Amino acid sequence: MKLEKLVADTLAIPVERVSDSLSIDDCDEWTSMRQVALISALESAYATEFDIMESIEMDSVGAIREVLEAKGVELDG
Repeated sequence: MKLEKLVADTLAIPVERVSDSLSIDDCDEWTSMRQVALISALESAYATEFDIMESIEMDSVGAIREVLEAKGVELDG
């Protein structure tokens, strides 16, 4: 699944709103509960696990991308 679509689906926002600059600070839909759901969806979609520090660091789409790439996950698109 494309990262942008996964984020959009989990946060219940249009995929057009998703960019690397989208963050928990500027997206009202990105609540703490949706953060937990997002981490879970990412773990399932990319067959990986995140520790607590990685989960905290992933506060924007760009940060999510960086953490995934650091884990060697090849992102589509």
